[in-house]
Amino acid sequence: MASLYNISADILRIFSDVEELEGEITDEQYNLLCIKRNELEEKLTSYFHIITEFKKDADFCKAEKKRINDKQKVYENRIEKLKKAVLEAVNNFGEVGKNNKFIELPTVRIFTRNNSSVEFNEPRIEILIEKFRHFIEEVVSADVLYTGEDVDIEGILATINAWCRAEYGDDFSNFTMADLANLELTIATTHTIENYLKNYPDILKHLGKDIFGTKMLNETSKTHIANILNNTNVPDNEAITTAILVNNQSVQFK
Repeated sequence: MASLYNISADILRIFSDVEELEGEITDEQYNLLCIKRNELEEKLTSYFHIITEFKKDADFCKAEKKRINDKQKVYENRIEKLKKAVLEAVNNFGEVGKNNKFIELPTVRIFTRNNSSVEFNEPRIEILIEKFRHFIEEVVSADVLYTGEDVDIEGILATINAWCRAEYGDDFSNFTMADLANLELTIATTHTIENYLKNYPDILKHLGKDIFGTKMLNETSKTHIANILNNTNVPDNEAITTAILVNNQSVQFK
């Protein structure tokens, strides 16, 4: 019978060959890994020791990966702190360009760059989702859920805003039609196939009946919202209220 050393060497050689082929294993290689009855004790013992060693190697790699990731964060934090100091210096002492400030050095040109990003008002979005959810529950319970092109969205919006003012006070800023038209939600629920077939033929009816088992998530594209927010011709009472454009400034080297 093969010695434990030979079995271990054979296994390592098989894995080396498999990994050279990017994980593809042949039938012949797989058969060599399989344990036959006449080699049960030897291979089980060998496999136990090899698995133990592989586990140690995997744990070492995991710890090393964490160490490297932590080290990467250290360097990234250093970079951000230095960039912040450079940005402050360019803003304070730089020459004024067309749309930025800059400092010209013998070996590098340092300049500011202005950009904007969308920042969602998550608490406000949660309020809108919760009130919409409550509205669906109410109309499903009363069996008066209406959908389609002629649905009274403005009436629904008025109801939601009335509920919000009643709960949060008259100073609460109303949601707008733009919020309903542009805030994209994912409505997800998890059940067995049998349960879907027996109890939940309609997703909105399910939303009304099983309110705690359904998740509603904000999945709105920030790019889409940025395009809407950049339109400065929209009156305040028709503007999106669930997100704002945040202006950011960074420093660049060239």
